[in-house]
Amino acid sequence: AGEPRRFAGQAAVAPKPLGKVATADFHYRIWYLHMRVFLVSLVCGAAFLDQMFGGTQTEAGVHRVQLMREGSGRKKSSSEYYGVISVGTPPQKFSVVFDTGSGNLLLPGAHCKSIACRRHRRYNAGVSKTATALRGASEDEDDEGSDEEDEEDTSLIDRRHSRGATITFGTGKISGLYQRDRVCVGSICSTADFMAATKESRKPFSTVPFDGILGLSLPAMSEGKDFNIFHSMVQQKVLKHNIFSMFLAEGNSKNSEVMFGDYDPNRMASKLVWLPVSGKKYWEVKMSDIIVGSKRQHLCHPKCRVAIDSGTSMLATPSRMARRLRAKLKVRTDCHGIDHLPKLSFILAGKKLELSPKDYVHRKQDGSCKLSLMSLDVPPPSGPLVILGDPFLKKFYTIYDATGASGGKPRVGFAKARQTNDIEMLQLGEEQLPELPSA
Repeated sequence: AGEPRRFAGQAAVAPKPLGKVATADFHYRIWYLHMRVFLVSLVCGAAFLDQMFGGTQTEAGVHRVQLMREGSGRKKSSSEYYGVISVGTPPQKFSVVFDTGSGNLLLPGAHCKSIACRRHRRYNAGVSKTATALRGASEDEDDEGSDEEDEEDTSLIDRRHSRGATITFGTGKISGLYQRDRVCVGSICSTADFMAATKESRKPFSTVPFDGILGLSLPAMSEGKDFNIFHSMVQQKVLKHNIFSMFLAEGNSKNSEVMFGDYDPNRMASKLVWLPVSGKKYWEVKMSDIIVGSKRQHLCHPKCRVAIDSGTSMLATPSRMARRLRAKLKVRTDCHGIDHLPKLSFILAGKKLELSPKDYVHRKQDGSCKLSLMSLDVPPPSGPLVILGDPFLKKFYTIYDATGASGGKPRVGFAKARQTNDIEMLQLGEEQLPELPSA
């Protein structure tokens, strides 16, 4: 103790008395040391903010959120990209899927006793100074969290029960209590409404690695405009620009991100193409046709409706279109000839947005191959729809603009994504979440 630290191979030198020149040199060294400490503190401060906010704030009203693909020892799924938000005062942290295909923020509630809730972090309004209870299911209505599957309900939001609400997904349901609180994506905060679940179906929510879902669709898909987190950010003027952008990295890279308030040109490997949003709920655009190889398939009469959906792990089309594409693409389960399959192109705004076989073929862990395409028949008026999910979003960087070029209508921007083999990885701060509760 007390010995000066020195580098390996550096001999200890006896101190010399200070003369005038030595004193000046000494003061210079002290000044230099202070400057180094100051600069290091800036770097460490930035790193601290990264840890606190789960990403990088580059300037006011702009924040990057790192998207993860694994969760605390649970089964890895390439279809689940999720990041961290905080809710309440003091902040309670949650991992959520940033889903452009849904419109509400859904979190497990403190009073939910379903196994799916008990395995995840739960929002507790009672400890938040900024929480306000809204209409919804009462705490007494919780039936001890029965995990029995409910009967199938095709409606997305069931308003038949005046004291509660149920949101139905393709494979499960969530019933809950409406809350209003402070919701923060990194340092960007707004006051918004959301659902704190009082009951969650066992499938699929008990096994997913994330706590909840943050819907980023247009406000018409939400329970109300105040339930749309992105819309709340826009209305409360907390963003530099009224946009968010999404980059999904290929492979096992931790470089995926959603960026609020701006987009990053360094993520783009081509020019940006803007398309006007044509729907009222989804980030929906018009498509002229689909091309397999070099041949048009004449599948759109006159146009197809296309939704950009970060919550869907595959491509999805109406059944008739899916059968046609499967017959043309001929993906074999033994993966034979995969490299020689044709390209799959979508014509948007007169541009061919191409997917190669490695983009649209999913290789399973057992070594078999599968076409990343499913049949989905969305009834009118919401459908029929073509859904461009993760395979498309890994190939193309997407930008979602709420107010358009001059405060006009919403629009979506597309550019070929510059993946990690083309660009040095951005080092985003990785958020530290509280430990998951034991079920």
